[in-house]
Amino acid sequence: VTMRMLLGRYNTKVDGMNTLLEAIERSVAENRGLLTVSNHVSVYDDPIIWGTLPPDVHIQSIRSRWTLAAADLCFTNRLVSAFFRIGQTMEVHRFGRGPFQPSLDASVLLLSPHTNYTPSVASHTPSGTWQPRWIHIYPEGKVSQLPGLSMRYFKWGASRLVLEPTVSPIVVPIFHSGLEKVLPETRSPPRFWPRYTSDILHFTFGEPLPDDSFDKERMQWYQMV
Repeated sequence: VTMRMLLGRYNTKVDGMNTLLEAIERSVAENRGLLTVSNHVSVYDDPIIWGTLPPDVHIQSIRSRWTLAAADLCFTNRLVSAFFRIGQTMEVHRFGRGPFQPSLDASVLLLSPHTNYTPSVASHTPSGTWQPRWIHIYPEGKVSQLPGLSMRYFKWGASRLVLEPTVSPIVVPIFHSGLEKVLPETRSPPRFWPRYTSDILHFTFGEPLPDDSFDKERMQWYQMV
């Protein structure tokens, strides 16, 4: 509700929403994980992007998204950590821990439909089976407001979420613009207070990538690990 009220302050345009909703339903029907990937232009990205979706998406846990967030920003004390964990957020350490860390192991698990896992996630595997989940990532690993909103290089750990799940996940690209004007990196205090902009907040949910996009790379990955 809060996010919809916030969105009501701005000119907002959403393209391809049905594409994402269909991908969510398809992931449930096909018993496959769903991986959404987007640029990262502000700390408000995550709640605002999903604030554009119908409320029922957030009510059903099997359809609500999981995500990763920086441990040094979002898991700094018990209260803040609890807030983000309740919101299905896992902590990732961005500096010096590499692509093999518990939150990424857990992400591979969440994207996989059964328990035949590679050794790197075996220790996190429960007995039985479950419905794979939806995970959203910001593969740049940080807020980036480069000219033209060009994207930085992706963190290596992002590749594990495509290559390592036991069944290739459905991958949906997302691109958005406008929130860099709501929370510019050069803003003065109070830094978390949204600024008004007449620019359009534009959210585009792209078509899922072809299912065989990463078949060759997945085979090479399994041969290596």
